[in-house]
Amino acid sequence: MARPAERPRASPAPAARFSTEVGAYVALTAVGLGLRLYDLGSRALHHDESLHALFAWYLYQGRGYAHDPMMHGPFQFHALALIYFLFGDTDATARLLAALCGTAAIGACYWLRPWLGRVGALIAAVLLTFSPTMLYFSRFARNDIIIAFWNLLIVLGLWGYLARHRPAALILAAGAVGLGFATKEVTFITVAIFGVFFGLRLIRELLEAVGPDPAAALRTLTSPAKAPLYLAPLVVVGGLSLPQFSAGVELPAAWVGFGPLAPNPAYPPPWVGAGAAGLAGALTAGSLGAGLLGFRAGLALGLATLPFGPVLALAPAPPDPVPGLFLNLALYGAAALGTWMLAGRPVPADLGLSAAGGGLMPVLVYRVALASGGPAPAWAGLVVAALTGLTVGVGLLWDRRLWPALLGVFYVPYTLLYTTFFTNLPGFGSGIWGSLQYWLLQHGVQRGSQPWYYYLLLLPIYEFLPILLGLAGLVLWARRSLPVRLWALSVPLAALTALLLPGEAGRFGALLLLGAGLLALGLARPGDLTAEFRLFLVFWAAASFIAYAIAGEKMPWLGVHLALPLILLAGRAAEDLSAGDLSPLKGPRPWLAASAGLLGLFALAGLLRLLGGRPEPLRAAALGLGVLGFGYLAWLAGYNLPRRSLLLAAGAVTGLVLFGFTTRAAVLASYYHGDTPVEMLVYTQTSPEIPRLLRRVGELAARTGQGRDLPITVDATSGFSWPWAWYLRHFKNVDYPTLNAPAGPPRGVVLFLHSANEQAMRPYLDRYGPGERYPHRWWFPEDYKSAAEWIRALTPPEGRDRLTFGPDSPPGFKEALAATLQPAALGRLWRYFLYRETLNPLGSEDGIFYVARNLSPAAQSAQPPPGLTVLGGFGRPGRNPGEFNGPRGVAVGPDGSIYVTDSLNHRVQKFDPTGRFLAQVGGQGSGPGQFHEPWGVAVGPDGSVYVADTWNHRIQKFDPNLRFITAWGEFGPAGPDPQAAPGRFYGPRDVAVDGLGRVFVTDTGNKRVQVFGPEGQFLLAFGGPGSEPGRFDEPVGLKFDGSGRLWVADTWNRRLQAFDPELRPAAQIPVPGWAGTGILNKPYLAVGPDGSGWVTDPEGARLFRFGPDGRSVTPWAGPFGLPVGLAFDGEGRLLVSDGAAHRVLRLGLPGN
Repeated sequence: MARPAERPRASPAPAARFSTEVGAYVALTAVGLGLRLYDLGSRALHHDESLHALFAWYLYQGRGYAHDPMMHGPFQFHALALIYFLFGDTDATARLLAALCGTAAIGACYWLRPWLGRVGALIAAVLLTFSPTMLYFSRFARNDIIIAFWNLLIVLGLWGYLARHRPAALILAAGAVGLGFATKEVTFITVAIFGVFFGLRLIRELLEAVGPDPAAALRTLTSPAKAPLYLAPLVVVGGLSLPQFSAGVELPAAWVGFGPLAPNPAYPPPWVGAGAAGLAGALTAGSLGAGLLGFRAGLALGLATLPFGPVLALAPAPPDPVPGLFLNLALYGAAALGTWMLAGRPVPADLGLSAAGGGLMPVLVYRVALASGGPAPAWAGLVVAALTGLTVGVGLLWDRRLWPALLGVFYVPYTLLYTTFFTNLPGFGSGIWGSLQYWLLQHGVQRGSQPWYYYLLLLPIYEFLPILLGLAGLVLWARRSLPVRLWALSVPLAALTALLLPGEAGRFGALLLLGAGLLALGLARPGDLTAEFRLFLVFWAAASFIAYAIAGEKMPWLGVHLALPLILLAGRAAEDLSAGDLSPLKGPRPWLAASAGLLGLFALAGLLRLLGGRPEPLRAAALGLGVLGFGYLAWLAGYNLPRRSLLLAAGAVTGLVLFGFTTRAAVLASYYHGDTPVEMLVYTQTSPEIPRLLRRVGELAARTGQGRDLPITVDATSGFSWPWAWYLRHFKNVDYPTLNAPAGPPRGVVLFLHSANEQAMRPYLDRYGPGERYPHRWWFPEDYKSAAEWIRALTPPEGRDRLTFGPDSPPGFKEALAATLQPAALGRLWRYFLYRETLNPLGSEDGIFYVARNLSPAAQSAQPPPGLTVLGGFGRPGRNPGEFNGPRGVAVGPDGSIYVTDSLNHRVQKFDPTGRFLAQVGGQGSGPGQFHEPWGVAVGPDGSVYVADTWNHRIQKFDPNLRFITAWGEFGPAGPDPQAAPGRFYGPRDVAVDGLGRVFVTDTGNKRVQVFGPEGQFLLAFGGPGSEPGRFDEPVGLKFDGSGRLWVADTWNRRLQAFDPELRPAAQIPVPGWAGTGILNKPYLAVGPDGSGWVTDPEGARLFRFGPDGRSVTPWAGPFGLPVGLAFDGEGRLLVSDGAAHRVLRLGLPGN
């Protein structure tokens, strides 16, 4: 029989090379650990993270743990409790387990070298280290990265056994499978994929050995001397896991009309109990008969099924688990004795394992079924018992010496974890039955409501390098292998079928074709183990895409289970593309030729793009010279080099460029945007406002002396309890009512209210100070779920009103594709890929933070200046003209027009002096007249409007009617030297224009002020980081007074600085506020007609007034939650933008 070679091809390496290789893996693992631990606790815990963290903390506190399938397996909770014990309970330690598992996965690649090759394993380790998906979820307290590590151990164990036939390898695989089931239910998918692959390989192996002869195949399977190679992996993966699939019988039960999965859930009728008893009797009789014939598997099966089959079907429920356990064991003993007398003395392994399987497991399942009101005990117990008996019998028949050890490493940790070391016996049943049952129920819920192509959108944004490497490998392998060609052909055929056939028929046809392609892979002719492993990787990656596309729940963290096989596939592809030999890359010539060629291609692409529009002659000439120059250099460097050297160098240079983009995407996702859902990886994330507000609560608890006894009320509407339940775990006086229909006033002096319940709570809010609106959680704009949504998202905001889609003829794939291929749409998608500029604003669910009026710092210290009154205002939350989403800067023109930066709607709006909407400009983007969170706005003497386009790092200039004139600036860090990078910005926050028309800009991130001419000509810069006079730490607002002095809000130095007309430091005024460093705590200022200065204290929800002498300070707590921008109108009234209430207030000063 043609069977795979027993060892993969591997050549011994010199000791020096081996040491260098080990050093490379050690260095990569160390870098990976550093990346995963750096700043690990800075991001607020996600809703799901907080669930895992808190229930692990309960276990650590001694409150116990009871398995709940909704929160997945028990391993994470027990491991986190241990980490809390060792290192304390913080946001960082809650994520430490994920970070360690993500790091361990990198090091595990070292042991994959026999199958990935030395080059391939190292490439896989590099990709795992810097993969955006793997890095982000290695810093995220969920189970998925843990599962990825278990999956690597399963692969190492199974393929290690295939190579060397060492039992220890199977023990490693069995332990990892058991821990996988104790960690998360996606292990069902992994086991199914691996089991199907090894099952198909076993079938092919049997066909090669004995042909289509079932009897001969059975003899081969039961012959220890001739056992097929792939039998052991299949028995370990499938046999050990078989009882875990017990609840799968709910599916056929639903087809006949009962069980929780049925359309009208009902529990089994009486005939099911009778049928269960009959089946148990048949199993018992059959196994005893087999035992009489001396068939050892029959003996084991009889011992496993006899004690509990009839009991679970017919016996009444015992009053508590102990009598039930003894009853099972007594019946077991009688049955064992009888079988012993009839069939001869069984070996101790038969007795011990049958006792464990037949006596303990069923009674636990039985007790859980009774306690939970779930399926009838006969149903759950009989199925689990039968499958457990089958597992024990088949395993002992396969290898009676090794099987007990495999059962032990699988089920001992499994049982200890699910029962929390026998303190929660029902946990075993909820694990072995409830886990799969719950997630079968959740399949119909489809949490997230994502389309089937979700991962086809998600992964190319982040894992483009392993995808391209894998595709290159597939092209190479398809040339050598017919099964790979057949599988590759099935993919486009499936896509065409899904497109051409409507509805379910198209999807079903596509699945059949994809399944046929996988069947071709699984039944491919055997080769050596390297070829077999290559088939396995292709099968694993392809089957994972299919399985997770079918699964009802689709989430970014599940992308981990697609990224892992892709990365391993990319490593194998790199090994085969390079033939494991990098010597052709020695010397500079291949690198120079490839680099010059790539730069020439970039220049050619730029030239073609330029010629497609209105070309600029000078720029076109420069690009043309670049094409010629780089082309000539590439030819000169590559002349007479072997073709293989050139191809390998071209691939290496391209890979390095893509690796740079991969690293950039990983850094952006994990460190810059980790809690900001401009990343598709970030799903319904807790906003950074939660930790900021928590600090406020801590300060209030300390200031009032109540400490942890401070009364706090959290509105539980829409799951707002999370993550507050984690963050307030140390406070003793917290309640979580649902306040959509309050029965009375809340008892907390601190109130976190869901914004939807503000009206319902209005009668009880008088006792609190002004509310501060904040985003509780926010999410990526999911504008890809239908063709209509996608087309609307790709259309610029000003053109969306002209889009009309009839209800009878909605747009489909063709229309969506046509819209995507428009140059403007491709440009917007490219901007998202590079800069994460989303097509639509982020979505959010908001809360409102209240503090009892008598405890508010503003209320305690602020007395309104005499005569200051609220005269009204304009604006409300929304996106329509005249509505706001986080208004920031305010400015007034010479004609009295009011300009407001509507920051989170990425636009500037113009109003008349009464607040009536007149015009707007903007939309998210980086083109002329587009913005990315504009903050500051100013009006020049000629009426020109200047806007600080903060996160596009530039200033834009408009005419009084908001028609674009010019823009200048780009991103550039200046460091400690204020004169460095002139004309470049790092998040400019405000603009002011002096009487000469010079434009002053607070370059906030660079801690300086830059000065420009009216058209953007750089003039000078001053400031720089520091606390000395004339230096800044987070400068934000700036304004000129009547004497020509420039006032600057030097926020983190907590002072106002004044500069004379020659820009020399003139005065400093301490500000009794501005204590926080939150992203929204950015104060602005205005100078009144009487020379007094006014500044906002955003996080303090108040204003400060400074007398003309700069000495007297008067705070005022007005009716706003987040005051930001300030300006005086032509009548001397003060305009205040409220970023929390999304409006602009008009305040009257004494005398007007």
